[in-house]
Amino acid sequence: MAEILLSDLGEKRIIREVIIPICGTFESGIGVGDDAALIDIPPGTSLLLSTDKIPEDLIALQLGLMTPFDHGRYLAQVNISDIAAMGGTPLGLVATFALPNDFSLDYLRFFIEGLVSGCAEHGVSVIGGDLGWGSAPCFSATVIGYVEKEVDEWCRARIAERDARETTATLNG
Repeated sequence: MAEILLSDLGEKRIIREVIIPICGTFESGIGVGDDAALIDIPPGTSLLLSTDKIPEDLIALQLGLMTPFDHGRYLAQVNISDIAAMGGTPLGLVATFALPNDFSLDYLRFFIEGLVSGCAEHGVSVIGGDLGWGSAPCFSATVIGYVEKEVDEWCRARIAERDARETTATLNG
């Protein structure tokens, strides 16, 4: 049997038959399949957003050390770790895929399973995204999270700003 390619199904059918069944539903809002994701954030918190695109030429892929499942999990981990680095709690992930028409549907299916698994390890859901066509595979995601207002004072940018003020004050006497 010939391998099924993305061009055999089209975007809406891929979303309906592949992506939504793998991603499931988002318990605290509106997720995959709608025009936009809707999520609630707790009062007294600040919203955190981080976006990363993973390189197409990962050495692990080139050497055959990473499966499509691992590749998807990697996209989740790279993004979720940025929220954790800020002391935040991740809420949801939005993924964007630009893929050529001759891209393997099986690869995409295993990639999404890995993405969902990588998110689930941290209690995060895939809540939306975009599937488009590109001349080469491109995988990107944005993770949404929140941080307590007191904790956001400890983020890298604020610490650097505070250090600069304190150093300037000390030097100026």
